[in-house]
Amino acid sequence: FMVEPPTAITELLRRKREEIARYDSHVTRAMPDLLAMYAQGELPTSIKVLQGTDAYLKIFYQILDEEKTCVDFCGSAEDYLSFLSQADQDRWTKIRVARGTRVRTLVFPSARAEYLADAAQEHLREIKYLPADKKFETAFQLFCSKVGVWQPHAPLALLIEDQYIVKMLRAMFEMLWK
Repeated sequence: FMVEPPTAITELLRRKREEIARYDSHVTRAMPDLLAMYAQGELPTSIKVLQGTDAYLKIFYQILDEEKTCVDFCGSAEDYLSFLSQADQDRWTKIRVARGTRVRTLVFPSARAEYLADAAQEHLREIKYLPADKKFETAFQLFCSKVGVWQPHAPLALLIEDQYIVKMLRAMFEMLWK
């Protein structure tokens, strides 16, 4: 046995603090992934932040791959459609109509909304108008068990898969629709 100086205790404590700081750093870096996998209710929760045109378009076309019956859209058609190219809009609509997927659209009155309304029946689209005095520039789309929240000016999109958030937004959409 050997007697250590009392400063050895402080050295051990310093090493332990450094080790804990490393673990804390690893957990902090992993937190977004851990939160995305965190289960809310019966289904896992997933929240993805997507930036840039390519990521934005990825969700736009993902809707077509996942939703087979009806997509619900709420927001500013003017801002939403001004971000997307006419070619992407036409391609998306053509694929959606060919698959028989309907769209219920809640939009603010605008020239773009009128453009959508003109071809609503042939494009399997129902349109209702939101009050013009409550206008906002973003939009959301409900499909399957997900919601895509669009901010086209950034461009930024959130893809949220959470049964409680989707249920809340569906209820809000239904109230506005009626």
